[in-house]
Amino acid sequence: MDFHPFFIHFPISLFFVSFIIELIYKKIVWIHSNISLFIFVVASILSIPAAYTGNSAEYNAGKIMGIQRLLEAHESVGTLLVISGILFSFMLIFFKLKYPSKSFSFLRKSIFLLMTVMVLYTGFLGGKMVQEFGAGTNIKIEVSN
Repeated sequence: MDFHPFFIHFPISLFFVSFIIELIYKKIVWIHSNISLFIFVVASILSIPAAYTGNSAEYNAGKIMGIQRLLEAHESVGTLLVISGILFSFMLIFFKLKYPSKSFSFLRKSIFLLMTVMVLYTGFLGGKMVQEFGAGTNIKIEVSN
């Protein structure tokens, strides 16, 4: 059973939510300024099992003829996404603890936007693999030996 779709959709939505909350938290009084950072850190942590299950799903998807280039691009961007999310999480937490009175709003918005764009592109590549090659589905596909 392929667990990758189950584990990937929640972190994707959390990256989007953290970016949206970062954009609007000053306009809505009851949203705390750190909630977007908290959601971003949770999304970064949950992207680890998403990448792990993606690596295990790669074995079956790699058997599909013609998918290799797309699969490698998806894996590369996904790996970059996980590493960037973890590094940015540590960096933003460090800045928050070291300089509690500064907001680093522009930096946070830029990082959250970058991660959202990376998530969009990774999801686009994953969707393309499913739509064009049937990766992760039960469709019978010609397999290379």
